[in-house]
Amino acid sequence: MLIAVLRCGGASARALEEQGVTLAAVSEALAAQERDRQPSAFAGPSDGIREVLGEAARVAIARGEEAIGVHAVLLGALSRPDGGARRVLSALGVDLVSTVGRLESEPTSRDAQSRSSAANGTRRGYAA
Repeated sequence: MLIAVLRCGGASARALEEQGVTLAAVSEALAAQERDRQPSAFAGPSDGIREVLGEAARVAIARGEEAIGVHAVLLGALSRPDGGARRVLSALGVDLVSTVGRLESEPTSRDAQSRSSAANGTRRGYAA
């Protein structure tokens, strides 16, 4: 999830990058975790995805978003105490409480669109 967020760019990626979270750092942390991981017949890349996407949907709805975006997925991934995103960020020394707080306080895409429309004299992104 973290790699996808960083590759997508935007406010969520910037928030992570400001904490020192880069593609290279995440890749290194994941490689280290893989070396230490015990193989399991039940563990796979899809473990927890439903829970993350379910939480992402709740986040998007609570924020008034019309779709589940990168921001909501990141918050969904960080909501799982046992999730890989939290493990990687912890391994990188990121303050999870402040990072989640900052992400939660980021304006919604609707807020950003409203500010942009007001600034350029348009409504809902269309020319007046």
